[in-house]
Order: sequence, then C-alpha cells, then structure tokens
Amino acid sequence: MTGGDQDRLDLVATIAGEEGLEVWYSPFTTDLDQGEMLAFLADTADRAERIRRRGAQVVVVAGAEAALFVRGLMPGETFYDRLELLTPTNAELPAILAAVTDPLNAYLRAATATVRARFGGPVTYASLPFEQVDWSGFDYLGVDFYPNMVDGDFPGLDEALASLRRHGRPIVITEFGAAGHTGSSANAGHSYLNVDYDGRSVRPLRLSRELERNETEQATYLGALLDRFDAADGVDTVFVQTFANFFLVTRDDDPERDLDRASFGLVKVRQTADGVPVWEPKEAFAAVAARNARARLRSDA
Repeated sequence: MTGGDQDRLDLVATIAGEEGLEVWYSPFTTDLDQGEMLAFLADTADRAERIRRRGAQVVVVAGAEAALFVRGLMPGETFYDRLELLTPTNAELPAILAAVTDPLNAYLRAATATVRARFGGPVTYASLPFEQVDWSGFDYLGVDFYPNMVDGDFPGLDEALASLRRHGRPIVITEFGAAGHTGSSANAGHSYLNVDYDGRSVRPLRLSRELERNETEQATYLGALLDRFDAADGVDTVFVQTFANFFLVTRDDDPERDLDRASFGLVKVRQTADGVPVWEPKEAFAAVAARNARARLRSDA
C-alpha cells in the first residue's frame, strides 16, 4: 500500500497483515524536504515494526522517486518545477542528472539508517530508471519500470533486466503499467501527460488531446509484460500501477472529459449522483486476475 497519510497506511497495512498478506509499506509524499521526509520515514518504520511484531511479513519501501518528489535533490521548488526539467529538449538535463547522484545516495543512506534503526524487516526503495542508486544498503532493488511495447514486443527489456541483475539484489518492479487508450503501450509511462490540470493543482479538468478508448491494448500490455517478468531470472515481485485512479473518473457523455482514458487503473471509476465513486472492472482487471490465479495454483501445488 502506498500514500502520504500515515494513519490510512497503518490501517490498511494492519488489515492486510491480519489477512495473511505480505505487506509492502510504501510511503509516497510530495515536496517534503529531506529532514521532513526522514521524520516521515521514522514514523513509517515504527508503525511497520509494530505490524511485523504481530506476525505479519512486512517490507518497508523507503520512499519513491526521491529525485523528483523530495525537495533539495534536484533544482526546483516544487515537483512540477522538477518534472519540467525532464524533457529531451533540455540541454542541461545530462548535467542535472549527473549532479543528483551523490546527494541522492547520501539521502538514501540516511533514509535506510533511519528505517533500520526502528524496523527489523527487509527494506527497499522505489527508484526511477535514471537514478544511479547504490543498492548495497538495501535488501531488494526496486525500480519503477515502464518499458514501451513495439509490435507486440519490448525492445531492450532483456538488456535492462540484465543490467539490474548486476547489482546482486532480488529485483522488485515497484511500478509498471499502461492506460486504456490506443497508443498507450508505446508510450507507457506518460499517460498522465494527456490530462489538463487546474493550474498546478492535482484537479484534472479534461483530456489534453483526443484519446480513443482501448481497454484491450492496456490488457494486452499488462498480460505480456507479466508473462515476461514471470519468466525472467532475478525478478522477485512486481506491482501493477494501479488498481484505480480515483481522480480520473469516466464519463460516457463527453469524450473530452472521459478522464479514465488516461488512467492506469485496472478499473474505471464512475461518480454517482450522490457523489460516491463506484468502480467497474476493465479488461486489464481480468488479465491481471487470471495471471494471479495461475500463480496461486503454482504456489499451492
């Protein structure tokens, strides 16, 4: 489970542990500075340790994509300022990415020390592919990974996984996915960029370009990549992004505001007349469920 509300994370993690599930406790915050984030991680570790001592299997994910989401590692006061730097036309981008490596790893060493002082289970971190992380202090190598599908295949996937294996840690794909529109599989990690937002708030207004709903493409992408991960050496665990994007609701009457077309969700979210969101499974939900069922049969055999 992931999010920035500690009480909600604690509640969901507790329930999951009581149900016998392995808990991956993953705080996700935006625009905290390093000191604030370390305090957040200390609280995370205390809560995760209490759950672990009650008998649950718990892994702490010591943050995600820190170069972008933690203030002070890259230039820019806000996440949006930092995100705008990551454009191929930015001539300064190579220098910016090179300069972030040392401060990022210094921060991650402080983060792991903070967590391990309070938590007795395994620790990982959800990295961006461009982050040159020193994995020696972690139990798992975690990466948010969005390979593009071209003509039914994933060019460079085997080479990328081989590069990750060289670090000598079990690999965890902490995020992967695609949205339910035509062309999403060839530009898998960028679907949120198809949405116009209200200034710099998180409130989405409309799609920024015309998107053709294509749930089959999303399901095909997820199914094919799950099969590849399942067969790959060194890949321990994978996490689909995501069950639901509750902020990207679907509408049947207005294609421009059918925000679910840009959503990574396995389900689409519909706003009812009384304001209570409901969700409906998409084809991707069935594709992931079928593979989970097969995996459970193998583990029970």
